[in-house]
Amino acid sequence: MISQVSHLLPLSGSSIKPATKRSLCALEQSRRGTFCLKCVIVLLFFVILSFSTIGCVSLSAGNSIIQSPNSSIATESASGFQTDTADVELETIPLPFTATEKKEFWKDLMTKYNSKEFGNIFALNRIDFAHRYAVNSLVVPRDSWSSFLQLAPFPIQVESLIDIEKIVVFSYRLHAFAVYNHGTLLRWGPTSMGKKSTPSPTGLFSVNWKKKLAISTVDPSWKLPWNVNIHNTMGIGWHQYALPGYHASHGCLRLLMEDAEWLYDFAETPKFTTKGKIRMFGTPVVVVDQTDFITKPWLAASSVSQGALTERELTILVDDYLSEIRKRYASQ
Repeated sequence: MISQVSHLLPLSGSSIKPATKRSLCALEQSRRGTFCLKCVIVLLFFVILSFSTIGCVSLSAGNSIIQSPNSSIATESASGFQTDTADVELETIPLPFTATEKKEFWKDLMTKYNSKEFGNIFALNRIDFAHRYAVNSLVVPRDSWSSFLQLAPFPIQVESLIDIEKIVVFSYRLHAFAVYNHGTLLRWGPTSMGKKSTPSPTGLFSVNWKKKLAISTVDPSWKLPWNVNIHNTMGIGWHQYALPGYHASHGCLRLLMEDAEWLYDFAETPKFTTKGKIRMFGTPVVVVDQTDFITKPWLAASSVSQGALTERELTILVDDYLSEIRKRYASQ
């Protein structure tokens, strides 16, 4: 701006004519106006940038590694491992006996948590909304939690699974499932598996086929949303159905609706050659652990970690199946 104006300035000792003064004043005002406008634009830029940064930080903190089913894990630490593993203390609250008192209890509880936190508490107790009056006690976090993964009864990282892109693990003892992507916990949720008279089979399986709405072969009146089959001859799979807080199915792996839909999208079905031979296996699924069909480990735990599987325990449970999984998916 200085170089643009200098040729209008008079030589030393000369007088400035009125017309020249007016031109200089007008030019100076224009220069100041342009400068102020640039300042405003720069200021607005930094304000917008600040809000965008805050928004991104909040989203990352609240949804650390819960992403879309087929996306890769991006929010990891420099070492490649998730670092938000702060333990959460728990307390068990006995529920009133009468229906009226229970209704008031739940009504009061709903005022203490937002809808997302309220859903977390249902998952933590392995029940759905319809069975809230059926339980006699409820476990709730003493501390605040920033992510649903902080309430997971599974390890956040499992080193032995790092080379496995996708795997779904169901634990009979924990009444819960876990999804891992290259050894990092992607999602977990509650489940109700086969009851004592009709237990779910354990071992290594893989996704065979899936259907958005299937009809039960046990009873045609049973509608099974987001059904994913893992055992053809036994008709075993996972799908949405009632979660009463204990194992109650005829062998299938029951889920909450949102988990069933998410896992439906996550699961990959096998691909075949033109001759009908398997060219690529479906997503590997491992059903592990044993249960006495009575104990509810989440009710006896004073913290999330106390009622959870450790990395070593989970590694031991899945170790027998890892060589077969690597063999199946080595050429895919």
